[in-house]
Amino acid sequence: MKTKYKDKMVSSTEEKVEKKNKRSYAFPKEGIVIQASSLEEAQAELAKRLKGEDK
Repeated sequence: MKTKYKDKMVSSTEEKVEKKNKRSYAFPKEGIVIQASSLEEAQAELAKRLKGEDK
């Protein structure tokens, strides 16, 4: 019982940390690593950076 309870606590803690901390998303094709809290944010940031490089 203790192990199961501990595992549940660990997984719920990881989810909370994941939301607070930014994750790294790597785009190997462009050679860019972006820190963002969601994949959608990372893709939006990638689009901004690529537009900036084209100019």
